[in-house]
Amino acid sequence: MAHVTATPLHKVPNYDDDVDFEALAIQDADFAELYHAADGKLDFQDPKAVQWIQDLLDTTSEAYDDHYDPAREVVGLDIGTGASSIYPLLGTSSRPTWTFYATDIDSKSLTYAQKNIDLNSLNSRIHIRRSTTDSPLIPLSALSVSSLDFTMCNPPFYSSAEDMAESYASKSAPPSAVCTGAEVEMICEGGDAGFVLRMVKESQALKTKVRWFTSMLGKLASVHQVVARLKEIGDVARSGELVQSILPLPTAQTVHTIGLSRQESADHLNTTLRGLNLDWVWHADGWTGIAIAKENVWSRSARRKHKRHAELVDHADDGKDMKMEYDGANEHIALAVRILVRDGEMDVRWLRGEDYIVFESFCGMLKRAMRPQRGP
Repeated sequence: MAHVTATPLHKVPNYDDDVDFEALAIQDADFAELYHAADGKLDFQDPKAVQWIQDLLDTTSEAYDDHYDPAREVVGLDIGTGASSIYPLLGTSSRPTWTFYATDIDSKSLTYAQKNIDLNSLNSRIHIRRSTTDSPLIPLSALSVSSLDFTMCNPPFYSSAEDMAESYASKSAPPSAVCTGAEVEMICEGGDAGFVLRMVKESQALKTKVRWFTSMLGKLASVHQVVARLKEIGDVARSGELVQSILPLPTAQTVHTIGLSRQESADHLNTTLRGLNLDWVWHADGWTGIAIAKENVWSRSARRKHKRHAELVDHADDGKDMKMEYDGANEHIALAVRILVRDGEMDVRWLRGEDYIVFESFCGMLKRAMRPQRGP
């Protein structure tokens, strides 16, 4: 299944009035580092506030993969890179093992982009390709690659010059910066939604040849339009809370471990899951594990059945040397999750499975298991 993430640039209503950043900063220490309580704003000058593709690649893993290594080689495509080729330059400068392909239909833009790449001595890791309005947006064959880790795109936002003028005229405040985009960068048939829906159509053919299909969107209406189409074809989408009404159910939950140290939480989690009839393996870091279940094996009746028919397996070790034999090819999986143990909480991310109720039930079991034990 392909993954698609849509990130709106301009939300309505304005996010300042829709999200309680102060409350979020209290709950999330990482977010608090980027939040300025004095003026209630995010620090978008901090690179960590805008590196969302890095977060996707660093925190997601298929159930049958080894633990994701942020230092591994990554290949991405910037669709419509523009004259600056800024995203490939930023990506390769911050991640030495990343390689980019960058496409654009404007030859003048590509000329300047290549100069920027040469000036930064990155021509061995950023490869420029000319495209046309009729060529695929994700041309794997033309790029001579069989797969990509991600695509990224800052699409033309407007369907016509009139659409662009009307958009500017409707704004209550002047733009924060002068617009230097060429017409081919700003206008296309169908605007940003039309452009991204072309990507969606191509993703149906490419499927898992691209791990993440990503794009920015300029209008909230476009997010609704794109996500609605994704739901029609059965793809996975991630976006902000403003469009929860049209998005799939959440794919992650937090389990609080009040009163337990991080090590105690990890030990208790290990004991709990090893007592169930599922595949459970720790990764080398000792804080992350993958659980795979063919069915709901954590219900009370399932646990009783497993206790009566326990497999003759020696679990005397701590589980860290166990190997996961699942190949993900021919076996039905009811649920696969990745669990990261932190100080005071666990992050539970839904990796595989089609029934949200099963995922929610599993998280509920973990929440009950991790509650402090009451005395007599």
